[in-house]
Amino acid sequence: GTFVHALLERCSIKSDVQEIADVLTAPRQLTTELITQAVAEVEQVLAMPEAVDIFAETALREVGVTAPIGNQQLLGVIDCLIVSANQIRIIDFKSNRVVPSEPSNIPSGILGQMAAYATAMQQIYPDHDITCEILWTSAPTLMQLPHDIVRQAQQTLAYLDDPNRPS
Repeated sequence: GTFVHALLERCSIKSDVQEIADVLTAPRQLTTELITQAVAEVEQVLAMPEAVDIFAETALREVGVTAPIGNQQLLGVIDCLIVSANQIRIIDFKSNRVVPSEPSNIPSGILGQMAAYATAMQQIYPDHDITCEILWTSAPTLMQLPHDIVRQAQQTLAYLDDPNRPS
């Protein structure tokens, strides 16, 4: 998963994935089989019709973000951020082998992560529509998170460090 993510950080829609993989594997101890599998996975992702926007040269990747959320300070990295005149798209890359069949089955930790990013972006871009999406690399599938699921996850952010937080 880490190697797939490293490739996605560096690829554009026109990239030679194998060439990038060759550069990245030099300092890593990876088997040929693992490299081949990762390259194939990334090539499948880049072949998706939805990949055109996500891996365009104008898309921002690995965007550091920090923002206050309640009494906490968020410090995170958004995998892909697409900013337009009135919309923000937050896309997170997940290499989980088990892909949820629908957004309601996404683990709460991932939903909390996306809610935190949405909360931060709302502070920076208060007049923009914000959408959260997960790019599941093993399927490959792009899953948009419904606003109600993100908002519900935002309600739990105030309790991030509270052991008695509501579930």
